[in-house]
Amino acid sequence: MPCSLWRADRAEEIAELKQREAEMQRREAGRQQYLDAGVQHLSQVLVQAAKGDRTVRTQMALTQKNGKAHGCVVQGKVTTIAITIQRSPGL
Repeated sequence: MPCSLWRADRAEEIAELKQREAEMQRREAGRQQYLDAGVQHLSQVLVQAAKGDRTVRTQMALTQKNGKAHGCVVQGKVTTIAITIQRSPGL
């Protein structure tokens, strides 16, 4: 293979890898933004519960990973914590 063809193939491969990396970084930024919003929401829910709001509940969107829903476990635990705070005004 002539050197110029090898360089062209290599340049295409590098460009493709850079494109894949950029896409992965965009997805990761989106996930981080989603997590940050979720943490903020859960923090607000816990503050409301600590202030005695007995109607507070978590509302989290479920994500799918390998066909399984995620988010229910965290939501359930936060609701349990909120209920415990509500029942223990001295905390």
